[in-house]
Amino acid sequence: MKYKKHRHQKISLKKIKIKKNYFLWAITVFFIVSCIYITIQTASAGARLMVLEKEESKLISENQKISAEIIKASSLMKAEEKAMEIGFVKPQNTIYITGEEFVARLP
Repeated sequence: MKYKKHRHQKISLKKIKIKKNYFLWAITVFFIVSCIYITIQTASAGARLMVLEKEESKLISENQKISAEIIKASSLMKAEEKAMEIGFVKPQNTIYITGEEFVARLP
């Protein structure tokens, strides 16, 4: 009877070792798959970041161009040109009125 118990214990120890091996392999495969997944996610996040950085630099340069156009359009020379285009002219004869002269005086 002792022999059978001992043999039964050997069989159960082999089963435990096999289960441990499967468990270790499963953990190893899980970690490998996790590493691959994280690597792929990191690479795709890097690609998205690169696209956003390019878009940011494009918007910054466009903003600088628009700011330069605003400065150019709001200069006094441009205002004078626009005034001339819509019919304003520089006065030829400027008359200054002092406080002693009456504008509307009875004759």
